[in-house]
Amino acid sequence: MSCEIAGRDTHVSICFDEDRIYYRYGTVDGVPELELEEPLASVSYIPSSRIGQSVWDEVRFGNGQYTYKIETGFLTDRENLLEGEWPPAVRFGDIRWGGIDVLRGGEILAELVCEFETINFNQVDLMEALGMDGVAVWEPWIAPE
Repeated sequence: MSCEIAGRDTHVSICFDEDRIYYRYGTVDGVPELELEEPLASVSYIPSSRIGQSVWDEVRFGNGQYTYKIETGFLTDRENLLEGEWPPAVRFGDIRWGGIDVLRGGEILAELVCEFETINFNQVDLMEALGMDGVAVWEPWIAPE
């Protein structure tokens, strides 16, 4: 997952390899201001239940007394979902979201919102890397330009 933060010249990304997952936050063209990493096996990852129209996921990183919660999501077309279309096509091209909540002791200190046009998803790859093979996943359909 990656995106640029609305109203700021900053960028967030979640990347991973076979053993580790990384959180990077900083200026769009510069060196990260904050970089966190932890073993992939111990990451706090919450996939969407895929019930209803919204599909979202959440990754959390700890840094001392701070928690960085990164969430992305999009809406599906419920009619196609009910008719059994798999994966369901996303027809609401402008309804996706993402952002970062910075928390300390459960209290939200900052809520940063992703610029819609810059949101990139990688939930399918992350779930596969975490060994969540039996979980139904799909990625958003984006209309060609």
